[in-house]
Amino acid sequence: MELFGEEEEGGREGNEEENEVDHDREIIKWVQTNPTATEIDPGYDELGFKITDVGAVTLASSCPNLTNITLDGEQFTDVGAMALADRCRNLKTIVLWDTHVTDVGAKAFADSCPFLSKVSFYNSQVTDVGAVALADSCSDLVVFELDGQQFTDVGALALAKGCRNLETIYLHSTQVTDVAAQAFANSCPNLAVVNLCGTNVTDVGALALADSCPHLTDVSFLNTQVTSVGGLALVNSCPDLFVISLSKTLVPDAAKQQMKTRLPTAMILVV
Repeated sequence: MELFGEEEEGGREGNEEENEVDHDREIIKWVQTNPTATEIDPGYDELGFKITDVGAVTLASSCPNLTNITLDGEQFTDVGAMALADRCRNLKTIVLWDTHVTDVGAKAFADSCPFLSKVSFYNSQVTDVGAVALADSCSDLVVFELDGQQFTDVGALALAKGCRNLETIYLHSTQVTDVAAQAFANSCPNLAVVNLCGTNVTDVGALALADSCPHLTDVSFLNTQVTSVGGLALVNSCPDLFVISLSKTLVPDAAKQQMKTRLPTAMILVV
């Protein structure tokens, strides 16, 4: 979404700014009739949950009992995140899409919302720093999801150490390596869903997960260096596997049938 443009794009710019205002107006109307709400109604998606800092501040001041929020908006920044963290201290689920929230906002949530069990930052500016803050303060995290090259093994190691009840890890297109996969395997035995697509993970990480996480149900290694060695280890050790994605890896097509034979109930994706 272009926030600023030349004269030729002025109409689009004006429409986008007007749309952001409309989103905030809808949020304001919604909170006026739902002051005791604990979550933004999943049916309230006409405007795609888009929000700006203005709407976030209104939401925070009007609905302090919120426990679950799913929001997106390019004009939603640390200002809105800090307002929500300060007023909505019982938050358990935070899902933010396409925002400009940084480590400042992530740290605000960590400092003020100790009951967090799910945190998702999609296409944000949160880095290892924000993840470390959450790991230090929110030991009950069950789901952590973040994408982007700004996240490395540093953040992953902190999460593995501080959040041992993790069941879902989504670190698509991050810079994590086998070091992270091994840390999660050693510290988080309840892992069920692991997405390490587009990372630097190899068979070393896959073998670690296979050895220590028998409850895995959904594993994605698309566009990694994992081979049939790691894939076979997973299907041999994790009987509950339902989906294993090995597309754009070093797994040859011939290995797919072998894996399918070992675990006929699994959907094995190899392209």
